[in-house]
Amino acid sequence: MNDINNQSFDNNEISQLSGQEKRNQNNKILILFVMAIVFIACALAAFNALFSQRTEDAVVESLIITAASKVDGYIASVNAKIGDEVKANRLLAEIDTQSFENVLRIAENKLSDFKSKLSAQEKLVSESISNVNSAIQKRKAAASKLSNAEADYTKSAQMYKEGIISKQEYDNALNVLTSVQGEAKFAEENLNSAKSILENNKQKLQTLESEIKLAEDDIKRAQTNLSNTKIYAPEEGKVSSILAKEGDYILISQPILEITPKKIWVLATFDEKRFAIKVGQKAQIKIPACKNKTFKGHVKSVHRATGEYVKGVLVKILVDDDTSAENIVSGMQAIPTVKKY
Repeated sequence: MNDINNQSFDNNEISQLSGQEKRNQNNKILILFVMAIVFIACALAAFNALFSQRTEDAVVESLIITAASKVDGYIASVNAKIGDEVKANRLLAEIDTQSFENVLRIAENKLSDFKSKLSAQEKLVSESISNVNSAIQKRKAAASKLSNAEADYTKSAQMYKEGIISKQEYDNALNVLTSVQGEAKFAEENLNSAKSILENNKQKLQTLESEIKLAEDDIKRAQTNLSNTKIYAPEEGKVSSILAKEGDYILISQPILEITPKKIWVLATFDEKRFAIKVGQKAQIKIPACKNKTFKGHVKSVHRATGEYVKGVLVKILVDDDTSAENIVSGMQAIPTVKKY
């Protein structure tokens, strides 16, 4: 009986030991699992720290953009009203075009006149070149004739000195030389005159070419001003305010409408310790005022500051997610994180 009791006790002890071993093994597995999770979390944190940059020096940019005029003039029409949803590049307003069309027409007429004068002047230059070439040939002929006359006179003078020819023959040779010298002088003066006329005509041609270039610039400027009489929406959004009406005279850069864009911007300053921030890199933007909600976005522009006392780069981040349901206002703090990849 005692043996049976002892055997039962041994079996219970073995059973208890087996259960303890299982619990120990399960605890080890649990510990290993927790350690693996911690390791993975640390690895992810290290990866994010290495390949991302975070800053708290960031704010939501002004949520109001303006559609402004690029020219002075009277408003001919305003083609939107408060509350309108507008797409980017939609026509919002127009400036009266009459004065700009007149300026363009005057510039085009001036260019046409200059081109007519240019054509006539080019013909004069061509004629002047022909005259110079002709004068060069005449001077060559006169120079050759003078050379022969000088040789004949030298010979006649020697023969007259030796008494071989008469005084009249000597005088004839001298008269021929004097006449040919006059012809050579006239040929030289005619060439110089032809060159002077050519140079004058070339200068007039250059002046006309410069005036044509200025007239063409005037036309481009007039065309640009005429096209700028149309004011388009700079980006998609909702018209929140109309600041001018039909008939008002406005100046360059004077706002006509205000638009609340659908997407918001964040301006942030980074120190670029880990990597250079580039346009197009993905970003996550946390806005504490929105219960720390995180929105997706991307880098739109990067402006590297210069100067002894200026550090970091100014980064403009476009929030890609729809934030219309959030009560986000200009000046709210944002905490963006830019990812390298």
